Amino acid sequence: MTPFLMPRGTPDIPKSDPKRRKVWTDWARDTSLTSEASFVEATGDAGDVYILHPFMLHSASRNLLRNIRIITNPPISLKQPFNYNRSNPEDYSLVEQKTLRDLGHPEGLPDWKITASRERVIPDRVAVSSRLAILTNE
Repeated sequence: MTPFLMPRGTPDIPKSDPKRRKVWTDWARDTSLTSEASFVEATGDAGDVYILHPFMLHSASRNLLRNIRIITNPPISLKQPFNYNRSNPEDYSLVEQKTLRDLGHPEGLPDWKITASRERVIPDRVAVSSRLAILTNE
């Protein structure tokens, strides 16, 4: 899947096009996949860290107090892909457990399987930062 949840090889869809978020939006609205209890507001204190699966719906809130807030979204790579269909539920990673719980299927997704080889994805913001670093060092 591409970062906008389309099959690999799909032509890029502009970020402004609503079709880019269609699969994600359809998943979020599908009551067989999510429930009202899956949506919660999370707040934290300085130093708190939240680890979210990339498919978890998340958004920023308005900064009504005008306090300085900093967020970082460092790119990470997994040693192994997520697996939502393990024979032993105790083998799920913490992120897999959280994702399955929020999907309403803590026992796993029996029909889930990897259907293609892994590809290295470089987020746009990382690619832009890399190009800027190269330009400024020349």
